[in-house]
Amino acid sequence: MPSAIAYDSAEGRLFVTNFGSDSVSVISDSNYDVVETIAVGREPMGIVYDSGKEEIFVANYGSDTVTVISGGDYEVVATIPVGRQPSALTYDSGNGFIFVANYNSNSISVISDNNNIVIASIPLESQPQAIGYDSDKRAIYVAYSESRRVSVISVASTQT
Repeated sequence: MPSAIAYDSAEGRLFVTNFGSDSVSVISDSNYDVVETIAVGREPMGIVYDSGKEEIFVANYGSDTVTVISGGDYEVVATIPVGRQPSALTYDSGNGFIFVANYNSNSISVISDNNNIVIASIPLESQPQAIGYDSDKRAIYVAYSESRRVSVISVASTQT
C-alpha cells in the first residue's frame, strides 16, 4: 500500500513508500515503470528527497527509524533511530536538517544530513501526524491527528 511520495525533478524519479511491503519503489516519470525496489524498515510512511546530496530519507513507522538511501545506487547508507512511530518528514535544504514527526513520542527528531545523526529532539504536546517546513519563515508546521490543530515552531534554535 503506497503511503507517501517524493519527487526528484532533475532525474525524473518518483520515490514511493510501500507501507505493507516494507520497501520504497523508484518509478521513472517518463514511462511510469518501477525501476528499483529498495528494502527499508517496517511500515515506511513518510519520505523526503535531498537533491543536494542525492539522498532519500524514509520514516519507518514500525521500526522507530529513518532509513537513508543513496539516490545514485539505491543502497541503504544509514539507519537512524528516532522517536516512536515516525510518521512524516520534511526537509530544510538551507541548513541540511530533516525533521521527523514521531507520532507516539510526541516529538520531532532533528537529523543533520551532514552525518546522519539526530542532533535535537523537540517535544510536542500531542501526537504529530503530518509536518511541513517554510524556508522563508524558518518554521515547522505540525498537524496533530487527535487535537485537530496545527502548530508553528521556529527552527532558529536548531542551528548548530
